[in-house]
Amino acid sequence: MKFYRIGACLLFFCATWLNAGVGKISLLQGEATLTRGNDSLRAQNAMPLEEGDLIKTGAGSRLQLLFDDKTVVTLGEATLFSVTEYLKEGSDPKAKFNVAQGAFKVITGQIGKVAPQNFQIQTKTTTIGIRGTIIWGVIGEDGDQIGCLDGSIEVGSLGGGESVLLRPNQMSFVPPMGPPTPPAPLNPSLFSPETNSGGAPMTPASPLTSENQGEGMGSGIQELANQLITQANNQRQLQQIEENLSPVMGLTPASYIENLIAQNVSLEYQGNIHGTVTDMSSNTYNILQNGDNRFTLGINFGSNSSFDVFMNFEIGTPMAPTYLSELGFDGDLIVNPSTSSFAGEQNSGMGVSGGSISGVFNGSGANSVTGAINGELSPPSSPSYILNGTFSAIKQ
Repeated sequence: MKFYRIGACLLFFCATWLNAGVGKISLLQGEATLTRGNDSLRAQNAMPLEEGDLIKTGAGSRLQLLFDDKTVVTLGEATLFSVTEYLKEGSDPKAKFNVAQGAFKVITGQIGKVAPQNFQIQTKTTTIGIRGTIIWGVIGEDGDQIGCLDGSIEVGSLGGGESVLLRPNQMSFVPPMGPPTPPAPLNPSLFSPETNSGGAPMTPASPLTSENQGEGMGSGIQELANQLITQANNQRQLQQIEENLSPVMGLTPASYIENLIAQNVSLEYQGNIHGTVTDMSSNTYNILQNGDNRFTLGINFGSNSSFDVFMNFEIGTPMAPTYLSELGFDGDLIVNPSTSSFAGEQNSGMGVSGGSISGVFNGSGANSVTGAINGELSPPSSPSYILNGTFSAIKQ
């Protein structure tokens, strides 16, 4: 009987993974469960998703979902999320999700572009209509806090009343069985666990903004941190940076970095790139935060440390987004354990010249990196651009 049960579980598990479904779990930190029908599975990276799946994240966990149309959904701890309806193909694509509790962020993909009327998020209190955007929400017992980071969203209440239209950097509170409040400026303090309602913080305070940032940090790194915060605020990307860093707090201890150097360890970080590019006519375009945004940083620690960077992303040019791909460069890296920092300049590259990178290690085990990246981009079949960006990436 024991072998029969094990075999049945393995058959279900294999069948689940072979059917690609509607998307996949692209990143999991901590623990989460996926319920499909009467079966409950332990969530894992790269696990396929199907319509009707119910996902619950554990305490201190974070999970990111990538759907087939490149919609990206990020869930905070103690969040209950379900795929109500999803159809990418055909003349009437649609995506409908439900968030029963916790915190979430959504970057809409292709469905949000071609059929925004069919993209909807619902909570026990709120309905959210999408118009091609980046949104976040915190679902609590006393109501929902809904914010817009880019694009626009229409927020309504299941209790009736008029809906409100939120534009970038605006938020609304939707009480149970009551209408949403008028749009108000987005409150960054809501990203702190001390101020979130519902017991499911969207993001703990970033290492770049926490009170401990001065401990063991040299003035140069302090200045870099301040520059990153200013730049991210100006580009409405601070929340994205903080989100990727939520599992870790503070800079990496010098002893840990020294051990990486002594043992010649190689690490890889994956995440996103933020900021702007400027063309040769001085026109500046934002780097879009969608499924095409990928940043990879490899670091080889040792007496002569080195790095390599690869990146793909879209920029918001006037007629339509322009995809910049096959970009990368490498070089020697200076690692300073005492300040948990690193910096390097390009030796060789692909589609990049004059590249430079600098940043800091975060977390007790160098769990993530944040920093600045610059250079001249010359992607295939595309004009040249000057990159002025920041990055946030998590250790793989």
